[in-house]
Amino acid sequence: MVLGDRGYDHDKYRRLVWAQGIKPVIARRGVPHGSGLGVHRWVVERTVAWLHGFRRLRVRWERRDDIHEVFLGLATCLITHRHVQRLCCDFLRLVPYNAVTWEIGRRYCRPMEPDKSKECPLHGAGASAQSLVGRRLAEVVGSWHMYGSDAPAGPLDVWLIDDRGAAIHLTTGSDWCLIVEASMPHAGYDMGDSGRVTVGTIDEESPFADHVGEDVLEVREERASNTGRVALELTFPTGRVRCDSWAGDLRLTSV
Repeated sequence: MVLGDRGYDHDKYRRLVWAQGIKPVIARRGVPHGSGLGVHRWVVERTVAWLHGFRRLRVRWERRDDIHEVFLGLATCLITHRHVQRLCCDFLRLVPYNAVTWEIGRRYCRPMEPDKSKECPLHGAGASAQSLVGRRLAEVVGSWHMYGSDAPAGPLDVWLIDDRGAAIHLTTGSDWCLIVEASMPHAGYDMGDSGRVTVGTIDEESPFADHVGEDVLEVREERASNTGRVALELTFPTGRVRCDSWAGDLRLTSV
């Protein structure tokens, strides 16, 4: 079957098509629209438009049919990949995350581009929090403020170190934003009469302690228009950890 619009409404074309053993379905001139052929033709026209989106196919430069057919195949593969990517990302929004859905997302879903309109005006965008997805948490290091005999205050900073030794630093800014940057833990330092800052591995009481050795499956961010990023939620196979700036302090909670 061959579908055609009114431009091909002529018995000459119908006879030529019938001679090839193909049934012609061609809209007739002067007949009101609504025959329903456009529903089927639209699929073909849309596909041709997709193929013409590739500059190499918009104008045929190859004299050999086999070379042109190869480029058509490559274009079809790229179009199919984009559709599979979109369908997978839509699917992942509807199901809970686990190791299988993370693997699908890692292969097919592109990380979202940062919204520069919601960056922190003081500290900038920082590192991409989405870069944590797929990393295996090997160690968590934190810093605390020690003053006299008082209980340690903090953590002031948290470093998430993966199994390859790379680290992501989480802390809060003076404007109460949540800073995310790629940097290794620094050494502790003395603040004189104001106490000292110690740096070391976070103990078992931290929400991250239960997830050491696990992969980060998903990262969700919350942003405010005036301060940029204010919260980060990391999903692991056995739970989630939320990091947020609470009145300027870094707060870690299990959710």
